[in-house]
Amino acid sequence: MELWVFLWSLLLVNLSGSSVVACPSAPVSERTPPVMREYSGEQPTAGPVWGIADTHAHQFANLAAGGDLFWGEPFSPRGDFKSGMAYALADCTPAHGRRGTMDWIGNFMHDTFGGRLKTDKSLVLNGHSTQGYPDFSGWPKWDTRSHQQMYVSWLLRAYQGGLRLMVMHTVNSEGLCRLAIVRHKTPCDDETATQLQLDGARRLERYVDQQSGGPGRGWYRIVKSPAGARKVIQEGKLAIVLGVEVDNLFGCSARVPCTGDQVRNGLDHYYRMGVRHIFPIHLADNAFGGYALYNVMVDVNNKRLTGRFPRPEICKDRSLTYHLATPMVAAALLTGTTPNYPRPGKGPHCNRLGLTHLGDTLVLEMMKRGMIIDVDHMSRKAVTQTLDKTSAEGYPVISGHTGFSEISIGQHNHEGQKTAGQIATIQRNHGMVSVIFVQGSIEETAQWIDPTLGVTVKNDCSNSSKTWAQAYLYAVSKLGGFEKAAVGMASDQMLNEWFGPRFGADACRGPENVDERPVRYTSGPAGKRTEYPTTQTDPVLYPVSLDSALRAHGVFVEIAQFNRDTANARAFDFNTMGMAHIGLLPDFLQDLRNDGLTGNRLDPLFRSAEAYIEMWECAELQANRINSGKAKPVGSDLCGINHDSPVPTFPRP
Repeated sequence: MELWVFLWSLLLVNLSGSSVVACPSAPVSERTPPVMREYSGEQPTAGPVWGIADTHAHQFANLAAGGDLFWGEPFSPRGDFKSGMAYALADCTPAHGRRGTMDWIGNFMHDTFGGRLKTDKSLVLNGHSTQGYPDFSGWPKWDTRSHQQMYVSWLLRAYQGGLRLMVMHTVNSEGLCRLAIVRHKTPCDDETATQLQLDGARRLERYVDQQSGGPGRGWYRIVKSPAGARKVIQEGKLAIVLGVEVDNLFGCSARVPCTGDQVRNGLDHYYRMGVRHIFPIHLADNAFGGYALYNVMVDVNNKRLTGRFPRPEICKDRSLTYHLATPMVAAALLTGTTPNYPRPGKGPHCNRLGLTHLGDTLVLEMMKRGMIIDVDHMSRKAVTQTLDKTSAEGYPVISGHTGFSEISIGQHNHEGQKTAGQIATIQRNHGMVSVIFVQGSIEETAQWIDPTLGVTVKNDCSNSSKTWAQAYLYAVSKLGGFEKAAVGMASDQMLNEWFGPRFGADACRGPENVDERPVRYTSGPAGKRTEYPTTQTDPVLYPVSLDSALRAHGVFVEIAQFNRDTANARAFDFNTMGMAHIGLLPDFLQDLRNDGLTGNRLDPLFRSAEAYIEMWECAELQANRINSGKAKPVGSDLCGINHDSPVPTFPRP
């Protein structure tokens, strides 16, 4: 009965001529243009580079999953950065339907995993505002899951605010693509989606060059080696590394057998295309191994791709608390059948499938090519096996967009979160860890306190910079403290929300500590100001200055300043809108400082671009040794990095 009610409500909402309340937009503050003083982004040619790495970005998600699940392009060749918005960021009705009611996958994930299925903010029943350009009243928003947040001018502002390296991953979900109820613009398969997105990145590089005065003069530079990345950053530009994150790499699925030769040929093809960073496993079991269990939509995707729901077992690590969720009506709708998990007990539940023999081959062949292996999305078994294999060779890996088991609560504490032991292994082999934007509510991410750090950020505002700070401080603690650690960030747009505001009507969404005496935050243009009661203090004050550490490291001649970012008639105030798009990176950094991360406490974030390059250099050094047939000397560390000496070249397989 509930299933038919759900289907009928979708039909009525889409066909009805009645008005649908749009997703409420937070009030904006004074609409002033961005202020950016002239500066030089060049860095010293010797020693480490200084800047932030986003190790998990999906700029071209609009070309994934048939081209209609996610709306909005990262640029348009029909105009410059400003005028191109009219074409790239237009109303999303063509893909999401009238009042956004056909965006049922994005709406369902927003409601279910955002905890809003039974509230007046429900998008499943009400849809969402489709309005992008010109007033952006509907999107981008911090909690959108299906709209572009990495438009080129927004990425430029992030680059100007300290972003120096970005891994542009292709992404796809063939299973979700086949669930969509609109006609697809592009094929659903992973290989086509990957090719389209890699081509898109190269088109964007040429476009930025064109807007900057000619070939090679743009700030968006695709790099194919660690030396190339270092050179680009030293020149004051943004290094772009190409990566692949799809469910069935090379078409090798749990249903379609592949050979070792197909794996080797596939890697060589991607390498020629400029790809250097790859996920062996994504959101389904495939020919290489099992995926991490963490929510029902991923299990639905696995059902669509493999013909079955996951095969769980009781986790050996009993500190985990995730258990397979009770089947939902919407999950039955999406699969055409009631989810039937073979449950071995109450939990905690992990995927019983680890790394397959072919997965073992893939890891070895990636090491031979000096490619970056990302262990995220792997089952706990697969991660352990991959770390064992790579550690035996002293080869680095990355956890490029993660949270942490020790500070995760309830269903948030699943096998996909990284443990202190895994982090130690990754660090020991010169790998890297990056913190994903979405860390959830204060009922999902716990307070982290380490007296040796000398600072604590109060965990009293769900889905905000403060919840992200808990995971950041945890990583800093485990990686050596503020003087040593390097911690990246991971935006991961497409079906993931980012983090929201600490002030305004949308503040601290989720359970909130309201035991303190409320203060008042005022927002809005003169004459139309709105006051909001809040327990939060220290809002971002505009203009925002860049982190002083940039100037201390010789990156900028002058410290740039930013007023509220504007897009046509829309002004984005981080205080009331949160991380609505990637260009609010400088505002986010200021909010972290207001949370207490002052002085050198953001240095680990600014070391992350160097950490990625050093990891890459180490991978190539170890590949050189592996291809030469030499065994790893016992107890040796072959990856002491000399920044003034290039990594030696080696024959590719």
